[in-house]
Order: sequence, then C-alpha cells, then structure tokens
Amino acid sequence: MGSSNSTSRSGEKAFKWRIDGFSSLINLGNEWTNSSSFDAKGLKWYIRLFCSYIRVNPMDTKSGDTKRHVSLKLELVRSSVQPNIVIEAVFKLLIYDQLRRKHVENIVTDHFHATSTASGSLFMIPVDTLKNSSAGFLINDSCIFGAEVVKVRKVRQDTVSETLFVQKSKNASDVFSWEIEKFTELQKPYSTSKVFAAGGYNWYLKLHPEGDEATNYLSLYATLDKYSTLSPDSGVLVKLSLCIKDQNNDNHKRHTAQIQFTAKCTSWGWGRFISLEDFNDPFNGFLLKNKCTIEASFT
Repeated sequence: MGSSNSTSRSGEKAFKWRIDGFSSLINLGNEWTNSSSFDAKGLKWYIRLFCSYIRVNPMDTKSGDTKRHVSLKLELVRSSVQPNIVIEAVFKLLIYDQLRRKHVENIVTDHFHATSTASGSLFMIPVDTLKNSSAGFLINDSCIFGAEVVKVRKVRQDTVSETLFVQKSKNASDVFSWEIEKFTELQKPYSTSKVFAAGGYNWYLKLHPEGDEATNYLSLYATLDKYSTLSPDSGVLVKLSLCIKDQNNDNHKRHTAQIQFTAKCTSWGWGRFISLEDFNDPFNGFLLKNKCTIEASFT
C-alpha cells in the first residue's frame, strides 16, 4: 500500500513517507495506517494516518454536513522511552507539493512517555484539497507525507521517593459550587475561582472560556493551591468530578477521573471539557442569561 524511506538529500532531517495507490488507502474506511519507523534525535518514531469525516462547520449541529479529512500524527516507538522518562519534543508534520518541490507544515510541541506514546495534536487536510490537481499533493495517485523532529528534551521523573497517601472513602464528597454571573466578562485567557477546602487541602478551579488546547472548546481544571501542605515527596489520590450544570434539566456535563496530585502535578482537568457550540446553545441550559454554575466534587 505504501512505502517509507528517509530523504536521500544529504543534511536533510525530514523523514518522507510516500504512499502509492493513495485512493485505495482512503477507501479502506476508518482505520489507522502506520509508516515504518525512523530514527531522529536518538529515538524511534513513526507517522500514523487516519481518514475520517469531520463536520464542515463545528458550530452547525443541524445540517450534518461533513467533509472527509486525512489526519496525521506522530508516535514514539514504545521501546524507545524508559518508564521514568518524559520526552518533550518539537516536531513538524509535512505534506509535500510535488509540482513545486515544496511542502506545507504544521509545527507541534508535545510530550511523550511510556504510557502515552502518541502526539495529542493532529495535522488535518481535507481530502478534496489533496485531490485538487493544482495543489500538487496527489500526483499519479501518490502522496508524500513527512515528519521532522526539531528538538528533543528528556526529563527524568523521580518515582522512587514518592509516597502516595490514599484516604479512606467517605460517604459524602466535598463539593464546591462556582456560580458565574457574567460569563462573557470573564478575564481571558483564563479565570480562577476563589480558594476552597476539600479533603484536607486547599484548591481552586481554573477556567479557560475559549480553551487552552482548542479555541472551540472550554477548558476546566482543578488546581492545588500553593499554600496546601503537600510535601515534595508525597502525593494524594483524589476522585475528581468536574461538572457544568444544566439549568433547564438534569443533563449536566460531567467528567470524572481518579488522579494522583503531587508537588510536581498540582493541576488536573480537561482541555476539551465541552465544545463552545454545546455550551452556548441555550437549549442545553449550560449558559443562560450569561450565568453558569460549575461544580467540583472531591472524594
């Protein structure tokens, strides 16, 4: 289906992945296709490609209009990274214009480790754009994609000296409600709640009204206050539930996870908590008369 090869020009750092018979690949449906692995910055990587339908207008939930896209992401070969090492990488995902001998690139900064070897960011290209003969991306049913690892930093995580304190479950959770009266007047890029106590520690909520990972999502996090008494070599296990209340009915938007908070990891939440489309829709009841209520539960 496809062949993988490093570029033959000396000094060039990009890995090139040529896929012949590209039309057959996109007709396979919703399946990931992997390149062969390549070496960069002392690590082994590979490119993953996926073809799927994406809504043409993210704000339009009624028409159902979709457009087919090809998505690329970079993945680290699991055997390349030790369990206690985090890889901080800056890299480029590329698609080559074969007519003009140039490329389009997407520059990404991401973290990789043994339990999360894939980049969280995708480089998405509409299939219609690829098939446009004047664009030069698809020539004789052949496409060339690429990846260039620009910079890598290895950070060691000290997991030997850490002590996790697991508190006994309580019948009731500590619940904090943050009522926001004038949502559209919130400070950008983020706003914080007042500090509150839960489970013997002090916390605050951090809200990104326009998202910190994607501009069409709202982001929400719970953060240990800097004055909480958590020693550098200890951690606390918390069942965290963050919720945006539905003021019309009980169809609240909620995310729940069991998290280990430490002196090195004081904040946790969801970068894509809810799409702004769903949040702003009055039918859903999350934002009414410029008011919303956020609830945090700690067990």
